[in-house]
Amino acid sequence: MKIILFGTGDHYHKFKDWFYDEDIVCLLDNNEQKQNTIIDGKKVLAPEIGIRLEYEKICIVSVYYEAIKKQLVSLGVLEEDIVHCSELYKYPEMLRLDRTVQCIDKYGQKVCAIKGKSKSVLLMSHDLDFNGATLALYYVACILKDNDYDVWFASWTDGKLKTFLLEREISIIIDPRLQIDVCSRIEWLESFQNIFCNTLLYYKLLSDRDYEKKYLWWLHEPELFYQSVDKSILSTIKADNLKIYAVGDIARNAFIKNCSHMEVEELLYGIPDVTLQNDCQTIHLKIEIVTVGTVQEYKGQDILVDAIKHLPEKYREKIHVSIIGGNNSKYYDSVKVSAESVGDIVDFFPPVAREEVYQYYQNADIYICPSRQDCMPVVVAESMMRSLPSIVSDATGIAPYVKQGGGLLFQSGNSLDLAEKIKWCVDNQERLKAMGICARKQYDKFFSINAFEKSILKIVNDFFNI
Repeated sequence: MKIILFGTGDHYHKFKDWFYDEDIVCLLDNNEQKQNTIIDGKKVLAPEIGIRLEYEKICIVSVYYEAIKKQLVSLGVLEEDIVHCSELYKYPEMLRLDRTVQCIDKYGQKVCAIKGKSKSVLLMSHDLDFNGATLALYYVACILKDNDYDVWFASWTDGKLKTFLLEREISIIIDPRLQIDVCSRIEWLESFQNIFCNTLLYYKLLSDRDYEKKYLWWLHEPELFYQSVDKSILSTIKADNLKIYAVGDIARNAFIKNCSHMEVEELLYGIPDVTLQNDCQTIHLKIEIVTVGTVQEYKGQDILVDAIKHLPEKYREKIHVSIIGGNNSKYYDSVKVSAESVGDIVDFFPPVAREEVYQYYQNADIYICPSRQDCMPVVVAESMMRSLPSIVSDATGIAPYVKQGGGLLFQSGNSLDLAEKIKWCVDNQERLKAMGICARKQYDKFFSINAFEKSILKIVNDFFNI
């Protein structure tokens, strides 16, 4: 089948393996810098050029689905020839369906059959990486395991978290079909009656499910993530035997705005307390500032760099900034180039394991979350746990908890305002320790694993009734 893929960014890399290489005619992209280059052996063309080639379907692999669809229609492409990556399951003739399902029991042994028990709970994640949403679900798994539930953890991709799950004797299912399919077509789901889906990415799977089964759905995404959602699918989700929770008002309001017929309750996450071997306060010659997270536009690392540029020299010489989570992208490169103009004040580091993240917290004086939007960033809660004062964008769901004690807020996207907050910290260094103590109290009250355990067990026991 002759297929054209529109998009060469993150969505392209997430979905490209579903297609036979020989079926892909070309790639389309509106970025003129990418046009007439080669990606994965395929030529990237301007849309108006690529659509002149012979094809049967154009699949949009981009978060900007609606805008791209309108563009293609305006160029004369028939709507029935345009496919969104969220509806790929409707076109099996387009796909490589020879994907292996891995089932690993709690003893680390590969198994052919999945047998759910009366007290089984299936937790469904989109990956096994150390991102905030997946870690939050991992802590749910640990809580349920410690309370004698039979826990299974499913994902559509493998990752480093698998080792931690197996160490806790939690069974694992890795099935790539979870990325593109619906519940009714995943045969092993028949083994489970109680299912806990994590993140907005599972909206498509939930749109066609067995309504006799009970589903919990935990949302972590702000409004901007809904750009890549097929609203026609989202609107078909029924409330039967489905309870929806969100990590605070930003995630809750974003979902209600796009799916107003559903009720959503709040469920904050919890993170375990961590004690380091060298758990002692380090004396720094400069104020050490740290921020952790994949370097991407909505995380706002460029805002932090711009804020540093706004600082007078006498303030710059008193700080050092570590940005953890660098990756290869156009945005990352631009932020790094921008930071070079302030000398050696800013250092960039690749993603690191959790133990190393905690070490960065331990060696820091201030945590900064510069996100343009972020629902309830785990990294801020972790900094609270480490008694680290923070400066947080007011467009984050965790901002009210920071405001109550342990930190400062700045106006989202306003690098001048962020610069003023950094200056305040430099001028009031003697107050940072007390702010850190207040931050720790906020963690104990709202984000500790003990507080989370009470919430999770009540929800699971009441809804699943097991």
